[in-house]
Amino acid sequence: MAAGFDPYEILGVGKDATLEQIRAAYREKVARYHPDKHRGNPLEELAAAKLVEINRAWEMLSGARVRSTAKRAAPPASAGTKLVRTVGLFVALLFFLRFGLVLGRELIVIVRAFVLGVLFVVRMSPVLGVAVVMAIALGAGYFLRSRKGHG
Repeated sequence: MAAGFDPYEILGVGKDATLEQIRAAYREKVARYHPDKHRGNPLEELAAAKLVEINRAWEMLSGARVRSTAKRAAPPASAGTKLVRTVGLFVALLFFLRFGLVLGRELIVIVRAFVLGVLFVVRMSPVLGVAVVMAIALGAGYFLRSRKGHG
């Protein structure tokens, strides 16, 4: 932080304030010092300068809170986890070096068949095609939501 610049003091919150408290203080200060409220007033330039400080303090504190929350949410990987990841990446690399072209061709065939199948269904019945696409999208969304709890 720059000498003399205390974002907590500028926003009027304590160092133990939550992100919600910081956000509320920021919004209150922005509403108070917004230049539109002081247009034509001799204090317009002072309010604009104060708003710059308020925005700087908000960016510093909200960014620090989000980063600290992210650090707490993701525990550091242990040495065993790192070893398993490294071995897994090595095995995957060897696998794709050996079978990469074959797998690539197979994936292209599968994707092509899927696209042609969807196009065929849409050509036969547009309503059925929309229903199939919606079912696929809903199924993918359900699958992704169900996996969030296991990550």
